[in-house]
Amino acid sequence: MGAELLKVENVSKLYEATGVQALKNIEITVGNGECVGLVGQSGSGKSTLLKIIAGLEDSTEGRVLLKGKRVLRASETLVPGCRDIAVVNQRLDVDRYKSVYDNIAIFLRNYTKEYVGKKVRELLALCNLDGYEDKLALTLSGGEKQRVAIAQAIAKRALMIVFDEPFSNLDHHNRAVLEEEIKQIIKSTGIGALVITHNPQEVYYLCDRVYVLEGGQVMQSGEPESLYNSPNCKEVARIFGELNELANNEFSRPENVEIDLNGKGFKIIERRFFGISYRYQIESSKGKIIVAYDQRILEEGIEIGVSFKKTIKF
Repeated sequence: MGAELLKVENVSKLYEATGVQALKNIEITVGNGECVGLVGQSGSGKSTLLKIIAGLEDSTEGRVLLKGKRVLRASETLVPGCRDIAVVNQRLDVDRYKSVYDNIAIFLRNYTKEYVGKKVRELLALCNLDGYEDKLALTLSGGEKQRVAIAQAIAKRALMIVFDEPFSNLDHHNRAVLEEEIKQIIKSTGIGALVITHNPQEVYYLCDRVYVLEGGQVMQSGEPESLYNSPNCKEVARIFGELNELANNEFSRPENVEIDLNGKGFKIIERRFFGISYRYQIESSKGKIIVAYDQRILEEGIEIGVSFKKTIKF
């Protein structure tokens, strides 16, 4: 992690009218040039935390620091929101009836025409939008609009960008392209980024570190690979992928289930194509169902043996 940019200190949120404890003692850090993920299911508190970080909602306890300075609470400002933190969400702050150039230049209106032209051209190149300056935003794809929104955030001189479910409207190819571009932009500008999502697939490549939020609390944090392979509880494990429950409080990922065609005691009851492999539902002689991934094409109904290359124990 680079020098600390964002620090969330002991943030809690209690909605007194309903008695709902949305967040409890949240501690998060983001460094300069670092991309950090915040993963959680619906109702985990992600949206509430985003608003508190961006200065759009008050916390009940705790504070948010940006470069060591406290982010003003929503109730402390006439217009809520921290100008140094840009939020890029599904709605996007892009005027569909303006050109790409004008959508970016509007955030540079206090500068000379020459500077604005130079800066917009730099941002277009940085965000892989060369040649798009005269296009109306309404003609852009979802991924192109996302790139315009990122250029806007940098034009605002934001110190940090918070991405709220940034890839939910993109297909697999465009998501992969945008992930690569965001990673390069963060690296080249040194800006900090926080990616908030319910989908762990969106943090595997993009994020240096990840926090897992469940029930308003941070359950675990670490590198994506560590969270996948060494989760500290079932809740975290299941957020990051399928899980087979074995005996003695042991668990195994489907890719760690080994199918032995010469073995006995299990039967394949279903095969489904799963991209780079097949997903098999396997039933034991005692009726227990486990899931396995295997690249071989195996017939439903055949008897097999099963072993586990790796297990997880909590």
